[in-house]
Amino acid sequence: MAKRRIGLLTAGGDCPGLNAAIRGVAYASYNLFDAEFIGINDGFSGLIEGEFQKMKREDFSGILTLGGTILGTSRTPYRNMRVIEQDGTDKVAAMKKHYKDLKLDCLITLGGNGTQDRKPSFRRGTQRHRSSQDDRQRYLRHRCNIRFSQRC
Repeated sequence: MAKRRIGLLTAGGDCPGLNAAIRGVAYASYNLFDAEFIGINDGFSGLIEGEFQKMKREDFSGILTLGGTILGTSRTPYRNMRVIEQDGTDKVAAMKKHYKDLKLDCLITLGGNGTQDRKPSFRRGTQRHRSSQDDRQRYLRHRCNIRFSQRC
């Protein structure tokens, strides 16, 4: 089985449990298949700016008691994602470029409703559509072969 290159980011407001979720995703992925993780720093801002780090299995150890998120997070309101900045930065185009440059097989985003609302603009690039939990799970099963035993 080929190694899967997985991008991982946390976005939105900081909340308890993000490090536990990061660790859970990593450990499950390592146990299910040959995985390589790219941690994207500071949420979608890091994906736009190209701020990332290659992560090793050891990076996910000992993070349960740490506050915040080891990847950092930022709030970028959805309504601003499609707005071209004064410097000419197209945020969605920049995210897609960095996704392709990193040669990611999939991107796992951890966060609340706002975080999940951004993924359609990233995937499709032109329109916003409602993304149900089942759609997200189907996408992850297809792209990363991740199985979900129960609904969250």
